[in-house]
Amino acid sequence: MKNFFFIIVLMLCFSCKKKEENVFRVFIDIKVLEDDNFQVFYIDDLESGYSEKNRKTIQVKGISEFQTIVFELPNNVLPKMFRIDLGENKKESPIEIKSVKLKHNDKVIEINDLVLDRFFKPNIYIEKVDKAFLRQSIESRYDPFLSSTPLLNKKMELEF
Repeated sequence: MKNFFFIIVLMLCFSCKKKEENVFRVFIDIKVLEDDNFQVFYIDDLESGYSEKNRKTIQVKGISEFQTIVFELPNNVLPKMFRIDLGENKKESPIEIKSVKLKHNDKVIEINDLVLDRFFKPNIYIEKVDKAFLRQSIESRYDPFLSSTPLLNKKMELEF
């Protein structure tokens, strides 16, 4: 009888571990002062572009300290490229990013604020000011985001 329970527990452990395999996560250490919604859009097949179907959204609480937000992509999705949308509530305020960590299974790519600009490119709605990114509207339009650079896309391809 003990062997039967041992086998059941062992099977449950392996099935739980299997569920966590092939999960891609993006961890961002960020300081944002207002509540907002952040998103990650990803492309897992270079034939397509960014779409609402391939995105994850997180509500972020504004606080004056750094916090870690985590985006988890669906199982078996390994993006070829992605972008991080830094708010949709039209807040024209600075945010600070201390680091971005990409994790797939047991492999990790860590990017700190000193090399962030090598791996992410801001769009026209973001201006880099000292250590912060200032989100801004241009001609009544607002869509601040950071896109993964070809260097990061290649690094993900090689390491994941």
